[in-house]
Amino acid sequence: MRQLLLRYGIYLLLAPVVALLILFQPVFFSPGNLITLITQSSIIGIVSTGMTFIILTGGIDLSVGSILYISGVAAVLTMRASGMVWLAVVAALLAGGVCGTINGFSVAKLGLPPMIATLATTSIARGLGHIIVNGRAILNMPERYTQIGQGKLLAWVPIPVLLYAVVFVLAWFVLNRKPFGHFIYAIGNNRDAADASGIQTPRVLFCIYLATGLLCGIGGVVLTSRLGGSQVDLGQGLDFSCITAVALGGTSLYGGKGRLGGTLAGVFIVGAIENLLRLLNVSVYFYDIVWGIVIFLAVLIDQSGKKQAESLEALTEIERGATT
Repeated sequence: MRQLLLRYGIYLLLAPVVALLILFQPVFFSPGNLITLITQSSIIGIVSTGMTFIILTGGIDLSVGSILYISGVAAVLTMRASGMVWLAVVAALLAGGVCGTINGFSVAKLGLPPMIATLATTSIARGLGHIIVNGRAILNMPERYTQIGQGKLLAWVPIPVLLYAVVFVLAWFVLNRKPFGHFIYAIGNNRDAADASGIQTPRVLFCIYLATGLLCGIGGVVLTSRLGGSQVDLGQGLDFSCITAVALGGTSLYGGKGRLGGTLAGVFIVGAIENLLRLLNVSVYFYDIVWGIVIFLAVLIDQSGKKQAESLEALTEIERGATT
């Protein structure tokens, strides 16, 4: 029972809150609102996929919001200059890839703490983006570009949802069916042991930070096309939303334990809470308080589970010693 509470306790805490809010906001279940919820959650989901990989290794990425911003700026400026959608997408991926490369090199090659390395990238990327656009929003993008974020496949599947589905399936396959996924779990559980077993830890870390940068590039295209352009606050708070989604999904912030299916659930919980707060006309100033409480509870449950696992491991070692 305790294991179930540790694993699913956060859902039990959130369920009555969501139920009460839905009671006062029946419009939450309207088809239009649910489609909006799923579409908006897809952007968080795309980036949270990369964040899951990073947290599984025991790292963190505080720069995803700023990388998404500068990727979006690169996309809209390229689209405005060239008129070619594919070139705008390439520009966004290039911007995201460069930022991801910087993060990967700083963490994997230079050995900087992930929090410090990505925090530096946050300031550089957002500051550079503001300089490029002179602190202005770039709006009124052509319809052929906005179709990426606003269009639907076969008249009912939003394109952002389809993109997230593709990203999720590919990431799940890598994490669960390829040796690379096993390397990620091994590094998160014990990096020294992973190094001793012959795993190229720096290469694995570099690849996942690079991949996360590319996913931010995709997110930048989707978000700017959905909004019809780039805004100066684009991507702000995304890093916290992604970390919250991953933590809610059961991935340990200490690394080594978690699954993408849990992140998927966490993504839609985060999206549902944000959607409900908007429906209730809650001031945006209260959002940080709500997320602070949610992430505090998630970390508290994660820490309790870690302590219990350490106690069980110590007990097992004692029993082994007694039998020998």
